[in-house]
Amino acid sequence: MASCSTQLISVELTNPESNKTYTITVTEREFERLQTDATFASLKLEEAENLEYARFISETDAEEPEGSESDLNGSIEESMRNPSEDSAFKWPHEAILLLLDEYEKRQNDFNSGRISKKNCGWTLVLN
Repeated sequence: MASCSTQLISVELTNPESNKTYTITVTEREFERLQTDATFASLKLEEAENLEYARFISETDAEEPEGSESDLNGSIEESMRNPSEDSAFKWPHEAILLLLDEYEKRQNDFNSGRISKKNCGWTLVLN
């Protein structure tokens, strides 16, 4: 019977352009892949940068919706502690709720035709 426990390893990734270092937690399998696959390492670095950006947004947003981002930092850390086996970036649930909240704030503009979803609406929501 195979063991279900997976050992997690902390790894430091450095962005060569900004010289900024990120500490992420990966599985043994991901650790081995980070050492041999530059594309995978780049994806993990981008994921870490995106998570830090989401954390920055949550800390600087003065208007906190009820319950949607109160635990964003904890969720980001949790998603880094429990990485998925595939290399695709997965948004934390609270970050998705934050995106939906931003969309809802501008929903009247979309419905009235003042802003086109196709042309620039999503750009406004994402910024």
